[in-house]
Amino acid sequence: MGITAIEAADGRVPAANAFQPAMICVFVGWLVAVTLGAEVAVALDARDFALFFSHFGGVLFVGGLYLWSRRRGTSGPFLGQLSVKAIGVAALAMAAIYLIALGIQKALSIPQEPLMAALFSGKQALEVLSILLTVFVLAPIGEEIALRHYLLGIIDWRRNRSMACAAVVFASAIFTALHLGQYENHLTTGILFVVGLVAGMLRVRSNGLALPIIAHSFAGASALLMNLFL
Repeated sequence: MGITAIEAADGRVPAANAFQPAMICVFVGWLVAVTLGAEVAVALDARDFALFFSHFGGVLFVGGLYLWSRRRGTSGPFLGQLSVKAIGVAALAMAAIYLIALGIQKALSIPQEPLMAALFSGKQALEVLSILLTVFVLAPIGEEIALRHYLLGIIDWRRNRSMACAAVVFASAIFTALHLGQYENHLTTGILFVVGLVAGMLRVRSNGLALPIIAHSFAGASALLMNLFL
């Protein structure tokens, strides 16, 4: 599936400018919303739910803005070229990434990420539920709309393959950078970058957001399963 097919499916003429700086404002707004969500958790003395509040705030902002733009007809398709086969390929791709990473981690005796080791430690049922909702629902929706729609959209990826590749790599690099403070192992950094690349390619090839959101959720599930074997 080439860029020409993507443009035809979208039904829009590519923008006159190759770069769309207005998209940066939305992405920065999402970062602010995520930060404010965490601050709300602290203010409510609910630090154990900070991850949930953070991503919930991000989804409210960027999801609401995306829905508003959908009503105005300026956001492009959400489902895109979604199929059972495409979902299966996305799931297998994410599982393969984490299986390979698990093999590398075992072979090189790389220690478990402290964050992952303590993820459910000492947590009550409601806290565990909030983490699972964040990993499987909130983070995939909020991060994919923010990164694979608005941030990736800074570069007009529908113009040609070169622009599409540049946009995918750029969004994946930012996606990885956003998580650097959470993890310690270089392997984890590599995993995040590859996951971002796959999500970006799924965005471009499907011309929709549904597939990268689903893939992101599968990535979260794969990460949790991998964590059980470390």
